[in-house]
Amino acid sequence: MTTHRKPAQLELSLVRGDSRTWRFDIKLDGSPLDVSAGSISFVADNGRGDTITVTGSVGGAGNNEVTFSFTPTETAVPLDDYDYDIQQVVGADRYTYVEGVLHITQDVNLT
Repeated sequence: MTTHRKPAQLELSLVRGDSRTWRFDIKLDGSPLDVSAGSISFVADNGRGDTITVTGSVGGAGNNEVTFSFTPTETAVPLDDYDYDIQQVVGADRYTYVEGVLHITQDVNLT
């Protein structure tokens, strides 16, 4: 599979310690892009050793809908801005579809 496209840029925000589910529709030139091969994951890193990694589940009629479900444990990371990407790995090949900054903000009920 060759896409030759720049990843979409998207700024995201999560409240520290919260549960969250996000669904992304992966498309190429407006048409659903089948991402069912291999694995697809959301990886965020603040550059100081703190990371969030969630494996996505693929569905939808065109196998282009990717859902990431974050648990409170996964989001209980230090407050910071994290660079992230959504990447599919098929064998030795990697395809990045979305990238940006994930802001982890304080939950007033979480110490």
